[in-house]
Amino acid sequence: MNWDAAGAVGEIVGAAAVVLSLLYLAIQLRQSNNVATAQYHTNMVALLSPFQDAKLDNVGVFNRGLSDFRSLTTEERLILDGILVTLVMAFKDVLEAHERGFMGADDYDAWEGYVGAHLSMPGAAVWWEQGRALYINKLQLAVDVAIEKTPSFREAMPIIFENET
Repeated sequence: MNWDAAGAVGEIVGAAAVVLSLLYLAIQLRQSNNVATAQYHTNMVALLSPFQDAKLDNVGVFNRGLSDFRSLTTEERLILDGILVTLVMAFKDVLEAHERGFMGADDYDAWEGYVGAHLSMPGAAVWWEQGRALYINKLQLAVDVAIEKTPSFREAMPIIFENET
């Protein structure tokens, strides 16, 4: 074998090594993206925990406030404000995950419906109207769309409210 043939074999082996390295990196990148997407999904579900906990700890205030914000005392209004802020800020993180491609359209639509159903309740609508300007523009628009697209929680889940007089 002469030097030219040995050089050609070396180039072929080198090119094959580069191709294999690129394939390996592509596989690693895909796996990394899958892990990141799964982690984002887990984080998005965990975002609801503080909202649900606060809602359950203050169910009377939450229920009355969603129906009629102005019927609440100042202390109760602050409690409801904290609960709804938690929901809106969780939705901000969901919006960002969706924009970055870590959340699919179906999951985003579910969140949008959940947020919209709560914030389209009469008392929550008063709260949102008063506090809307406190949030960044893209979040304001996303919440507005959610409210516009979604029936209120009372309309979506009438069974929850059927025992009220």
